[in-house]
Formats: sequence, structure tokens, C-alpha cells
Amino acid sequence: MKKLALLMFGLLMLLPYRALAYDEVEVEIPVTTNESCVIQMSGDFNEEQTIDGSGAFIVPVSHPGTYNCRIQQIPGDEESKIYDEQVYNVLIFVETADGKLQASIILSADGEPEKLAELAFENETVPLPPPPDEPDEPEEPATPEEPDTPDTPEEPEKPDTPDTPDEPSNPTKSQHHRAQHNNNDTPRTGDTNAVLIWSVVMLVSAALLAMVLIIWRNRRRRK
Repeated sequence: MKKLALLMFGLLMLLPYRALAYDEVEVEIPVTTNESCVIQMSGDFNEEQTIDGSGAFIVPVSHPGTYNCRIQQIPGDEESKIYDEQVYNVLIFVETADGKLQASIILSADGEPEKLAELAFENETVPLPPPPDEPDEPEEPATPEEPDTPDTPEEPEKPDTPDTPDEPSNPTKSQHHRAQHNNNDTPRTGDTNAVLIWSVVMLVSAALLAMVLIIWRNRRRRK
């Protein structure tokens, strides 16, 4: 009895969910690409799909409601590619009609109010610069020649020994007498100066004496 009661309770719990369940519907979002691209959807749905050329990003929906999503490309790793970085907004409206789900979508570029008919991703291929030429291997430097051994310098010649000078000869008596005579004829500077000084002193004394005499005579006459 206990097991039967639990089974009946489980069936009662499942009845509302079966009544609200709908058949799954696939929402198709048109996407065009100029080459094979990996497209990612984020937001209320998280999906990744590869689209090459014209196709559709398919999203399975099993419940009515409004779903807000974003779609963009996952860039690859090719150096020669410039990947399209455009981001799109996708609104998915799912409603019921005659017990079935019906979906409609609104597409727009991120930040733009204009509605779009499809999403487009165009990648650009750019030529890569040619690889640089491999540098030539440098030539091995030539071994320098050994320098010539310098010549041994010649020894300088020894200078000639100078001749021994002649010994001076002794002066004769006549030459000695002439030298003494020349010394006697030379005036003595000190004696001449003394004579001049005394002469000046005498002249000054005479002049003073004459002046005294003149003054004395003049006074006498006045008396």
C-alpha cells in the first residue's frame, strides 16, 4: 500500500509538467560569411557553430518567452587574416499558437537601431611580407702576414779624440813691464772725485763770503 501511494503521488506530480511541455522548435538566424567562420552566441543561449558561406545559426527552443542574445565571430590565429569583430544583438520571441511554439527574431548591429535581414561576417586576407633573406655567412678573415724582421741597426762610429791643447807659454819680461806701465797710466777714479768735491766746496764758500761782505757794506752805508 505504501508503494502504491508513492507511485500515485509521483504520477500526480508529473501531470502538470506534461500539460505545459511543448515540442521543441528550431529558431533559424540567417548568417552569411565570406569564408568558414566560427560563430558564437552568448546571453540566454550559449552556442557555437561553424558557418561557411550562406547558412543559418540554429537555436533549439522548447519554452515560450523572450530571449536576448549576442552573436559574434571567434577570431582565428592566422597572421594573414583580419577577422571581422562586429557584434550583433538578437531578440528571439517565442509564443504559443494552437498548442505549438512559434518564434520570431529581430536582428541589429550592436549600438545601431536599424533592423537587419541577416548577419554578415567578412574577414580580410592581407599579404604577409616576404621573409627576409638569410644573411650570407661572413667570409673567414685572411690570416695576416707576419711582419718582416727589422734590420739590426748599425753601431755608431766612435767620435775622434780631440787634440790635446798646447800649453800656454810663459810671458817674457818685456811683456810683463808693458802690462805694469799700462796699469800706472790708468787714472784713479777715487782721486778725481775728491778733487772735484773740494773745488765745489771752495767756490760755495767764496760765494757766501762775498755775499756777507756786500750785505755788511750796504748796512754801513745806510748808517
